Amino acid sequence: MVARLNFRRSSEGGVHLECAGFDVLQLRIDWAVTFVMGDQERSLEVRVEGPFELRTAGAVTRIRPEGDAVDLAPVLGLVRQSVENVDVFREGLLVIGFGCGATLSVLAGDGFEAWQISGQSGVMFTGDADGGFVTWGT
Repeated sequence: MVARLNFRRSSEGGVHLECAGFDVLQLRIDWAVTFVMGDQERSLEVRVEGPFELRTAGAVTRIRPEGDAVDLAPVLGLVRQSVENVDVFREGLLVIGFGCGATLSVLAGDGFEAWQISGQSGVMFTGDADGGFVTWGT
């Protein structure tokens, strides 16, 4: 049986994914950066294809997944980190907070789908090419 990924809609039109106890289990790097997160029963994948901002202690780094692979090095520090929050805002902003204090932010738009979240039970959220986000399987 596949455990359902739980989420709740905010009064402002966004979504908060229930990811208490999740850790970053894997990173996949190609022309995007994919974070595989989960716990003993549930998992989700967050694929980021658009430029994003990574805030860590004392540094803000703008990262382009399709750029030079060496420039993706700051993301490696997120492997095995706990996940504090995964939030999607009405305008298509995706924010992921990590237990180490790092925050990843990516905005939807710019003519393509900058990010996608998929849960193992079929629920999916995608940053819309025109801003905002789209939901499937809910």
